[in-house]
Amino acid sequence: MKRSLFLTFLMLLLTFGFATAANRIVTPPFGDMMGDPYSLNNAGLTGVTVYWQFENDHIIIGWSNGFSVEATGNVTASIVNGSGNYVVGSRFEPIFNVQGMPWNWYYEPTGDTIGYGGVWTPPNTFPGFATGPLADACYMDLDITLTGGTPETNTGTICVDSVIKFGPAGDWLWDGWDGETSPPVVVALNPTFNDGGGATCVNVVFVECQAPAFTTTPGGDVLTVPHCDDGQFQFEAVPVEPGASITGFAVVDDGGLPNADIDGSGLFSFDGGADPGDYTVTVSVSNTCPATTEYTFTVSLSNAGLQFTNCPAGTLEYSQNKTVTINLGLDNFDCDPITETVTDPGVTNPPSVSGGVFTWDNNGDIGTWTFTVTADDGFGETATCDITITVLEGSLFGVRIAKIGDPPDPFVFQGTYTYLPIILDYSSGVAMGGFDFLLAYDASALTFVSASLGAANDCWEYFQYRTTPFGNCGSACPSGMLELIAMAETNDGPNHPTGCDGEDGLFEDGAEIAKIKFFVTDDRTYECQFVPVYWYWLDCTHNAISDWTGNDLYLASTVWGINWVNPSDPFYQLIPSDGTIDADDFFFGPWDYCFINEDPNKPTPIADIDFFNGGVDIACADEIDLRGDLNLNGLANEIADAVLYTNYFIQGPPVFIINLQGQIAASDVNNDGRVLTVGDLVYLIRILTGDAVPFEKLSPFASEATVRVAGDVVSVDAGVDIGAALFVFKGEGEVSLLAENMEMVSDVVDGETRALVWSRSTESIEAGLTEVLQVSGDVSLAEVEASDYYGNMVTADVVTKVVPKNFALLQNYPNPFNPTTEVAFDLPTSANWTLDVYNITGQLVKSFSDYSDAGTVKVNIDANGWASGIYFYRLQADDFVATKKMVLMK
Repeated sequence: MKRSLFLTFLMLLLTFGFATAANRIVTPPFGDMMGDPYSLNNAGLTGVTVYWQFENDHIIIGWSNGFSVEATGNVTASIVNGSGNYVVGSRFEPIFNVQGMPWNWYYEPTGDTIGYGGVWTPPNTFPGFATGPLADACYMDLDITLTGGTPETNTGTICVDSVIKFGPAGDWLWDGWDGETSPPVVVALNPTFNDGGGATCVNVVFVECQAPAFTTTPGGDVLTVPHCDDGQFQFEAVPVEPGASITGFAVVDDGGLPNADIDGSGLFSFDGGADPGDYTVTVSVSNTCPATTEYTFTVSLSNAGLQFTNCPAGTLEYSQNKTVTINLGLDNFDCDPITETVTDPGVTNPPSVSGGVFTWDNNGDIGTWTFTVTADDGFGETATCDITITVLEGSLFGVRIAKIGDPPDPFVFQGTYTYLPIILDYSSGVAMGGFDFLLAYDASALTFVSASLGAANDCWEYFQYRTTPFGNCGSACPSGMLELIAMAETNDGPNHPTGCDGEDGLFEDGAEIAKIKFFVTDDRTYECQFVPVYWYWLDCTHNAISDWTGNDLYLASTVWGINWVNPSDPFYQLIPSDGTIDADDFFFGPWDYCFINEDPNKPTPIADIDFFNGGVDIACADEIDLRGDLNLNGLANEIADAVLYTNYFIQGPPVFIINLQGQIAASDVNNDGRVLTVGDLVYLIRILTGDAVPFEKLSPFASEATVRVAGDVVSVDAGVDIGAALFVFKGEGEVSLLAENMEMVSDVVDGETRALVWSRSTESIEAGLTEVLQVSGDVSLAEVEASDYYGNMVTADVVTKVVPKNFALLQNYPNPFNPTTEVAFDLPTSANWTLDVYNITGQLVKSFSDYSDAGTVKVNIDANGWASGIYFYRLQADDFVATKKMVLMK
């Protein structure tokens, strides 16, 4: 083959070497195929680069018949493509490109050759390049493909050599420069391989390429994700093949997951929203061997399900014609749209459900109804809730002020204390957390004493009452008003009401939730009267009940009064004549506007309480047991009744062991409307002695008596004869009788010393000043009750005389004075005394003298007719003498 037409190999030789260097081809060896033997994996290699370095001492162009690439054994080699890649320095490449040399590859059975198809007459030099070291020689690379068979040791060889079969057809094989001639003279040179002239070969060993391995995968080969959520998983892998690295991950089969992907780090992800179920997914990882490993796993998209968290247990009770609203607490744990249905058991207005809220206008469907609410997510998950509701004829709550005087006690006696309970007749299973009640009554008939929680809820943590004026009702305000406020729980930390029926706010029907203590007037004009106690409204919050949570506030639905016309129907509903409850209607319930809610986001009070009025039924005179028959033996006004009466004054009500109310009623022997008085005892004695006066002549409290305490002596100064007197002392002491012809019973009871002075005959304490008792011990007179000889109660005023411990003359008052003044002095014991008054000259002007008991003595001095000036007064009492000055100023 002529070199001008078939050049086996053409290479630019751009050499900056030493002058003595030889022209040669260098393989280092075979570029990428480093080492001997070279390992070839089962996957084969494409584009293995074999480099040749052409060295020459100086810049020259030459042609060659080329080089051969041969493979033996189980290794095969072929050219990758039809163009050569020239790895050149920056010095060489621009020149190469400028010359525009077209290169063509030719394949021969014994080797691959490249030829130059252009016209170019050597020698041509490339200006601008100086000579340099051999390391600046230019290179050419040849890409080949290597493949092998089964793994074996030394499966073959690959060799690179100059083409033997094509010898030089011209004057030269390689054109070089002699390094001396100028201009350069082309010298034909024969390039050699670096082994000295033969082929350069490398042994090839075929080995198995190790595939990469996944090191982090879903547990159990299942990745479980809620189907509404985006899912992801971080895969991890190692290359396994020594020297190799991971080149990337890929999704081989997404199994139908939306937007399934895996990035270069191995993070697998997909979008949420697919239907629940199992999805088979395959991903792969590759290394630089190259080898690939696939991994198949299951993505299980779960369905979270549904539940009602507030499905009511048991039967709920509601009043008729009310809207029932129950939040069932529907929890939907994922994104599925929910279909809600509710069964209709045949009620007038079918119920509805939305967002887990059950709503039903019961429209008076009295009875018990069961509704089934179902929620379905469309993927097989459902939740159900059965609601059983009993519609009552009345309201949820019924609160009643008791009517005291109902059986078994047919009446209340005047002059006694009575307890008026507030009764929770029914609450329909709704837990009560507190109440605010406002009551009204006639204060002239009932005197409020105290109020307390009832027996059912006495463990509640807060209770207050007030009786002060409430206003807002003008001149129409009742004479007596009482507000009761109670709460089961207060903000006091982890303390909770315990130990009573109402500790959880649930009460049995008929529970007593409050009680009020009244004193029933002894005014006889109220005899046989019913004194009402009724519910009263001054604003929307009065007479309200809160549920246990504080979320629901219940107000009055109806108000009922006592029906005196038809005993078989004990109550009748109170309704205003115009049918509306306005701000000036105080007895009919909360005003209509209390139920107007202008903010739909706030709860509206619930009208669901029936309030029933009550009161106190005062006994009629003809209902009272036989007067004077205290022991109820059917014989009135006998000596046993008198003895029992005297025992009462010392021991109190416990002596009445037969029938307390009946015996109290029988105690009004003198018929003055007051029970259990010493006047009744005295009148009973008068009956026994046969000198009782008719009832109509009695005049209770028409007379007065002054009871004086001086030291240890108690005296009575009365304008009438005293038939009996009861003395009550605070403290424990001993009492002795000083009054002549009288009897006394006494004892210490509950820290009090009680003494009754009386006579079972016709004796009495005569009118005037009489020493009655002598008392010893640390006591003080607290109460006196006295009656005249005929049983009329006497007004008793107690005057306690404090006994001084020492003699003392006190300053006159007023001072200066005109014309009268008072001089006082203290006597620690009974004594004779003299009080003298002298003028400034020492002349006696006035003298006073007397004998006085221990105490403070007061002397009035009238200076009318005296001259203005300074005066001296001098006291002598027993051995005590003292003098003081006073001024008369006219």
